[in-house]
Amino acid sequence: MDFSDSLLTLTFSEESKKTLTSFHMEHRATTRAILAERQPDLPHYTDLEWKLEVQLASRCLRQQAQPRFVLKLGTDGTAPQSFLLQADVANLRHLGTELEDALKELRKAHARRIMRNIK
Repeated sequence: MDFSDSLLTLTFSEESKKTLTSFHMEHRATTRAILAERQPDLPHYTDLEWKLEVQLASRCLRQQAQPRFVLKLGTDGTAPQSFLLQADVANLRHLGTELEDALKELRKAHARRIMRNIK
């Protein structure tokens, strides 16, 4: 039913919409099998380690506080990898905000419908 809902916004005739829907339903399993075969093996998150480092003084400045986070991101895909990242508080907050916005987008009805059709 999701495929036919997607066709509502297009300007095809009713006969064309019915033909496309029937063709989609006939070849749905084959199409999904082919897409599953060709899906790229993208790296995915496995582990995150973090620590907080604070520079309290330097030769030039005796009293300063510069906090930064050091992150070790572990991913798994075709080969496991680790990435070392450094971020100050402002950039880490911005990253968190962007990730929260991305999660909100995934929860919207349009994204859920697309994900259902992909799976």
